[in-house]
Formats: sequence, C-alpha cells, structure tokens
Amino acid sequence: MTNQLIKALTSPIKGEGLGKAFEQSFKRICESIGEDAVQELEEFRSKTIELQWNASQRGFELAQAIYEEAEYLDLNCRFDEDNRFGYKSKTLRKNIVVVLQSLGFKKNNAEKLVKAAQFLLASKDHVQNWLKSLTPSHVYVLSMMNESGLNQVISEVKYEDFHLCAGAKDISVRRLEEIRRWHPKKDKPKEDKGSSKPPLPLSLPVATEDIQVFADPINNAEEVIERTDAELVKELVSLVQEIELDVVYGDSELRAALEVVQDPLMTLAEMAITKPKRPTYV
Repeated sequence: MTNQLIKALTSPIKGEGLGKAFEQSFKRICESIGEDAVQELEEFRSKTIELQWNASQRGFELAQAIYEEAEYLDLNCRFDEDNRFGYKSKTLRKNIVVVLQSLGFKKNNAEKLVKAAQFLLASKDHVQNWLKSLTPSHVYVLSMMNESGLNQVISEVKYEDFHLCAGAKDISVRRLEEIRRWHPKKDKPKEDKGSSKPPLPLSLPVATEDIQVFADPINNAEEVIERTDAELVKELVSLVQEIELDVVYGDSELRAALEVVQDPLMTLAEMAITKPKRPTYV
C-alpha cells in the first residue's frame, strides 16, 4: 500500500511534479505520518479516480451545456447593459475547465472533457447523433485524429451503403487509440486571444468512395529497422508517461489488454524499483 502511494506521489504528470529522486524522501515522510494516514490517503486517491470516472459523462454534458449557454448569450443578449461587448459568453467559454475543476475534476480530465465537448458541438447531423451515443473517452480520442483517421473510423462503424444514418457498430476506445496513433491531429496555429469558440461545424464525407482506409503497416514495403533494447526502453518510458491511469482504470478492455503482458510488466516494475545499496565493509 505504501509503495503504491509513494509511486503516485513521485510520478510526474506531463513533465510536472516530483520524480523518482524523491522516493526515499517520501518513504521517510510516509513513516512519519504513520500507516493509518497512508492507508486513508491511498483510499482517497483510489476513490477519487473512481468517482471522476463515474462522473465523467455528467461533466461532459455540463461542458456542452455551458458552450450552448454561451452561444445563447451571443445570439440573444449581446447588447444587454450587463453584457457589454459580449463579455459574458467569452468569460463562460474561457472558464469551463475552471468550473469542472471546482466540482472536483482534475485539470487534465477537465481539459479532455472540454475538448470532447467542443468536438461534439462542432459536428453535424448524423455524425453528431453518433457522437452523442459514445462515451466522453471515445469522443476525446476522436477529437485528437486528423480527417484521414476520422474517415477510417467511419468506414469501420457505419453499416454498408449507409453513412451513420442507420446507426453505427460498436468500437472500443482501444481501437480508436490505435487509429489515432496512425492519424494524429497536427497542432494548428493559436487563435487570437479571447477566441475560445468551438471550431467550425464538422462534416465528414458521405460518399463511400471518399472514405480513406489507411494502409496496413505490415504490408508496407518499407525497410524494417531493428531497434536496440536501449531504444525500446526509452520509447517505453515515454509511452508510460503518456498513459492516463484513470482512463485505463475505467476501461475493462484496456485492463484486459494489459493482462496479456502481466508477467513481463511485473518484472519490469520490479526492475524499476530502486533497491537500496548494500553497505560496503572495509
């Protein structure tokens, strides 16, 4: 239990926070506060992750509703005396993440819910109806794809000869992540300050012939370069730091995927734990 808490306290999130160099310090800190305190803090951490996961759909709906209220203010209250220069709608849009944080969502999760809400509200017609049937995790991953990736997803979920108007087949977050890795959205130039409206309406191609299926990398004729263990470990560290543990916690398919490599993961975890040096006697 203590080791899990120490790992959580010293694991950097997106480059911020403490690192492994502070593990020994936190071992001493945990000893000083006592086992009961450590256990309560670990329970608090676990329940927080679970509560945020369970409330993510409601947070997603709240973000959408705030965007819709901002749009209402733009259309109907722009010239009200207490809304000079339309500041209310701008302020609402800028503070959606803050509102979600005030409810207990972590900043990282709040930003993802806002990103997903923007993407859903920017879509149209059958695409938007389809997105509304998905979880916030699904919509967020979709929002991080370029157009080719979105086309690939549509080709997999739509029924033959239809373009989502007849509903859609199920698709897992894990599969969406695979597609996103091949078709990531490139960062666009930053917009002017004060502009935080959702992007222009998203309209994906309707005709079947417009659907672009990405090439299977296994069948590519490119030369395969074998990577060294050092390169693989470096890449593994980078990937592990990008994984959102609370997302994996709430996705049974992702957890099941990890079970396949349970033994090597446990071995790697043991290797990653800094072992105290044995004293040298002269």
